[in-house]
Amino acid sequence: MVFQISDIHVSKFNKGDGIKNLISFLNVELPMISPDFVAVTGDLTDAKDEANVETQQYPEEWSAYRSAIESSGVLTRNNGRFWLDQRGNHDCFNIPYFTHKTNLYRQMSFSQTEGFVYEHRKPFGVYNIISIDACPIYGIKRPFNFFSYFDKSDMDLIEATVSKGKANHTFLLSHYPTTTTLFGKSSSGKSFSDLRKEISVYLCGHFHKLYWGIGEALYGNHKDYLELELADLKDHATFRIVAIDNDIISFRDLPLHVLNNPNKNVTARPPIVLLTNPKNSKFIIPSKEDTSKIRRSSHIRMLIWTSQNSEVRNIEVRIDGQRYEKEAMYHGVGSPSHSTLEVDVQYIPLWTIEWNPDEYNDGNTHLMSLEVEDSNGLKARNSATFRVDGKVTNMHGGIGELLILGRIGLLFKFLCIVEYTVYMFLLLLIPKFFVNYMDMQKRNGYLDWRNGLSKWLIAGEDSSKKQPSLYNLSTYFAWLMFLRLCELAKRSALWYTFYGYLCFAAIGPWFIGDMIPTSETIGGKYAVFSIFGIMFFDGLWIPAQDTWYYGKGSNQTS
Repeated sequence: MVFQISDIHVSKFNKGDGIKNLISFLNVELPMISPDFVAVTGDLTDAKDEANVETQQYPEEWSAYRSAIESSGVLTRNNGRFWLDQRGNHDCFNIPYFTHKTNLYRQMSFSQTEGFVYEHRKPFGVYNIISIDACPIYGIKRPFNFFSYFDKSDMDLIEATVSKGKANHTFLLSHYPTTTTLFGKSSSGKSFSDLRKEISVYLCGHFHKLYWGIGEALYGNHKDYLELELADLKDHATFRIVAIDNDIISFRDLPLHVLNNPNKNVTARPPIVLLTNPKNSKFIIPSKEDTSKIRRSSHIRMLIWTSQNSEVRNIEVRIDGQRYEKEAMYHGVGSPSHSTLEVDVQYIPLWTIEWNPDEYNDGNTHLMSLEVEDSNGLKARNSATFRVDGKVTNMHGGIGELLILGRIGLLFKFLCIVEYTVYMFLLLLIPKFFVNYMDMQKRNGYLDWRNGLSKWLIAGEDSSKKQPSLYNLSTYFAWLMFLRLCELAKRSALWYTFYGYLCFAAIGPWFIGDMIPTSETIGGKYAVFSIFGIMFFDGLWIPAQDTWYYGKGSNQTS
């Protein structure tokens, strides 16, 4: 079992939810559940000033982060490989390079490396954890830091790990979703499309649930692998449990049981329920999971955790709304009720119920609902769609699913090019060609056309006032706008000024900026911003997709 948390954002200036939720996670969820390790996918600290404008690494934030984890006593678990943390974009704000003294992640985190591989061995198999630090080589300050890049060394690390071919499953950890990531190639020329065939699950964070309900469930099934973005711990107080049952992967994203006083333990936490067999058919990975095990299984299996000094009192199962009458039995490791967990004590609260999967092997999708009540009278629920034939069910994830499966950076690039083309042709080139064409037809051809159109517009204005309609108004304003653009085209000096500006914006640098104020060298401090990326004075090229995003915004305001 694995825990994942992301985007803690411990802040020097906002002393609220980030550190409080981290302490609650350490004091409530970890004593209740005994995961093999915790994966923390970036943005450990906030690194922003009080006004949320300037960025830098604050020792106070890193000290608070490290102190909270050290005081919890969890670091001795799993032979010291329990807390696996990696950088996010906030953790590399304003850092010239990884080994620079301002990189407090390298000094005060618990992984302290750009990327790492953890081979997690169990009696029943080997599970690879690959952590990729996708931050740019130079940690640019805000706002050019939202997108990421897997460089050659990252790709080499993935290739070297998956090429061994002995893992039951490989988990890839990155702060950034693939939709915000550019992928390079390994030294042997392999792309991410080649290597992802050996990856089972891609775990990430970064999006904070976005806005307008888009990010409530940011999951995507890429067929080769499953991508699961996790909401932040800071504001949305969310954590994830990942469990592997007979090499079939299940997970749940859960709300944190937040303490009013984060320094005190509480026991009144509702149970946590995770159905592991049958697996939720929305998240089946056909190329990585042997789903015939569901059809051959003899029991429904679920993990149920209860808070300290409580136990499971009742388990109710419903399939397609009908109550399933067979009794649940405990077949876990450790007592079904526990007062506290000791370091490195294996605890697997497995409950099973006999079933006959052939009764549901009808080619249809079914719904299994679980309701668990503990001895404190607290209830918890978990439901999942399932299919016995192992086929994948449509997620119906809406915009969130499209976002994860797509490429935001490429979308911004496409939109930027389209907007640029529209501005260039509709606003400048077409009117210019039209004016030249009219003057080529006859002497003062454009002037005659302009005078005729002006009379029509004056008459049309009076007609629109007498008989207003959407068609009349839209036609009137369309011709009026086109006339004004033609007048611009007739004034060569002004037209060529705008034309030159758009051409320069497409191929030239936009500005020179102090991208990394903490750098001691001019070459690593200043850079040239262009639509294609950011070039530092020392020659380092950052292919940041952020430039296309801001290029798109610039087109809208230019």
